[in-house]
Amino acid sequence: MRTLLPLFLAFAGLAAAGDVVSVVDWNEAGRGTLDLSRFLDAPAGKDGFVRVEGERMLVGDRRFRVWGINVVGGLTFPAKSDAEAVAADLARLGFNAVRFHHLDPDWFGGGVFGPGETTRRLDPERMDRFDYFVDQLRRRGVYFSVTLNVMRRYRPGDGVRDAEQLGLGKGATYFDPKLIELQEEFARQLLSHVNPYTGNRYGREPALCSIELVNENSLVESWMSNRLEPKPDDAWPDTWSKIPASYAEDLTSQWNADLAERHAGRLPAWRRLLDLPDEAPIPRSSSGGMVGRPADLYRAEADFLVRTEAAFFDRMKALIRGELDCPVPLIGSADHNDSTSGYPHVRNNARLDVVDAHGYWQHPKIGETTTVGNTPMVNDPRESTVVQFARTPVAGKPFTIGETNFPFPHQTAAEGYAIQTAYALLHDWDGIYWFSFGDGRASVPSAADGSRDFTGVGVVENGWFRLGYDPVKLAAVQACGLMWHRADVAPAKTRLVRPMGEDRVMESIRDKDWSARPYYDDRFDRLLSLVHATRVAFTEDDAGREYPPGPPPGRIVSDTGQLRWLNADQDRGLLVIDTPRTQALIGHAKDSGESTAALAADLDSDFAVLHLTSETDAPIAESDSLLLLHAVRATNTGFEWEPDGKTVKKWGTGPTVVTPAAGTVRLRVDAASVRVQPLAPLAVPAGEAFTVPVEDGVASFAIPDAVWSRVTPQ
Repeated sequence: MRTLLPLFLAFAGLAAAGDVVSVVDWNEAGRGTLDLSRFLDAPAGKDGFVRVEGERMLVGDRRFRVWGINVVGGLTFPAKSDAEAVAADLARLGFNAVRFHHLDPDWFGGGVFGPGETTRRLDPERMDRFDYFVDQLRRRGVYFSVTLNVMRRYRPGDGVRDAEQLGLGKGATYFDPKLIELQEEFARQLLSHVNPYTGNRYGREPALCSIELVNENSLVESWMSNRLEPKPDDAWPDTWSKIPASYAEDLTSQWNADLAERHAGRLPAWRRLLDLPDEAPIPRSSSGGMVGRPADLYRAEADFLVRTEAAFFDRMKALIRGELDCPVPLIGSADHNDSTSGYPHVRNNARLDVVDAHGYWQHPKIGETTTVGNTPMVNDPRESTVVQFARTPVAGKPFTIGETNFPFPHQTAAEGYAIQTAYALLHDWDGIYWFSFGDGRASVPSAADGSRDFTGVGVVENGWFRLGYDPVKLAAVQACGLMWHRADVAPAKTRLVRPMGEDRVMESIRDKDWSARPYYDDRFDRLLSLVHATRVAFTEDDAGREYPPGPPPGRIVSDTGQLRWLNADQDRGLLVIDTPRTQALIGHAKDSGESTAALAADLDSDFAVLHLTSETDAPIAESDSLLLLHAVRATNTGFEWEPDGKTVKKWGTGPTVVTPAAGTVRLRVDAASVRVQPLAPLAVPAGEAFTVPVEDGVASFAIPDAVWSRVTPQ
């Protein structure tokens, strides 16, 4: 593991010299001077349902590509007074889809079920808020996606065995008859519900762009992670708990019934190998135990679990497509654990319409304290989120990223947005849902008379995942929204299809070699996914596993030439994006000597994000308005690290504080001068504009003390 300490100390010094308060004031949203709703086609669904044809999602005769945001917790059911404004905010930011996450938690007043003794009813008041919000989004051209099982914890009136110990029941939701019955019941309730504001039942709502069956939940991955073992009775059921003993026993019984049906002739030999009495049930294996088991017994168990997972997907698909007459694209569950092979789960997901994945750069460990790896992704391309996601797309299926973020308090989180967006375009993927919006203006407290009390604006501190109060991420997601909607990065010229035969899919489950991740193909250099597009094809065997050699780690250039990932072998990683409408220097640009066609800089900041994009559809060289993001990071007032630079000592409070990049930027423009207007995160003017002469085709100016700026050639 590379040490961060020298880099951390460099950041600390820069922060002391140049931090500025940068308030995300949602009361100012309507005065923002950037409106990306021009890319939305309102109302959502006016041209019919989203449908899948091959590797594309379509609406009418045009491609539908998601630039989305996760909406979670309380904002899923906003007050009607907030719903219109929040929907307008999201449209203005350019999001054409919302992924409703956490419809079903036991917090926020019980989610869609409301308070009470059961989760077997939809709360009328909550549904009314949800319905109204959906309609407000739809009117503005924002589609929505729902997940049928995320955080559902069962209550006494549900009739669920060992409900308190079960918790979320990840894994068990695939095989327990009662839990499957309740999931089907909820699907019927939700998709049969008529939204009075649209007049449509949700199963026939054209603005519904996808339905996910379960969130981050795989029976096979649960097996690989030892979560199908019985947990102690006194263990509190957290998100990733083992299952109660009664569920573990039922799964063992189901497996033995499967063995008796499919492998009756092998049972005596297996019992002898395991030193079991005649007729004794065959115990299931743990993650460690599966390695030492006889090959045929291991494959019998793996095959049973894979088929059980697949049967659940097939059953839910039959219900939604058949009884509920819902044509909306279906997602099973995301490929979400990069520490193990996801391929059996991905192959099962390919039975449905869209393949999806979740991933974060150095997801924080959250407990009594927060710790994070805190090393720049540009220094580690082999472990980057791009490489992680590129393992999942399946030939012949659309691919979306249902959740991703570069979480706070990571020091270099600002790097991730343009990197992830640029490579998603290179791979020609079909969608990104950033996680998450937070509450936005709904975080602002109400006055006693019910009106909005905007005196509280700016005191909301940054959090692990929410974009809504992070000045740098909020500006970045707008700049990247322009890049995404215009498809500024060209698709790769070459697509590598990686055949994966049945044996390698199943054996990858028990492959404990960390270096085999994430592709489980020793012939494929993972850095190739930063050069070409790549997809996996599930085949009978591995015939055709021939790939070009990988690039040198210090110079990884996309086959389009538009993306250059440089100097990572020296821990001085720098991504250069150089396209006609978007150009960027991300990472260690200081003293690198690198530039783009229109952007260069002399930086004092050791690490920075300089992201230049045309505000119009014209190329940078011809545009009459440019946006330049120039930031290092955002943090909370009073935030402090422990000496290790990875553990939070003090979380701090609002308002948020930004470290702008320090130094001079040089822009090549065809004009006599440029006007530079510093901007607040929501593109509201922040500070005085100034004019810079252009000399020999270059405008040179000191980077303003703001998150970003609008540059207008004159």
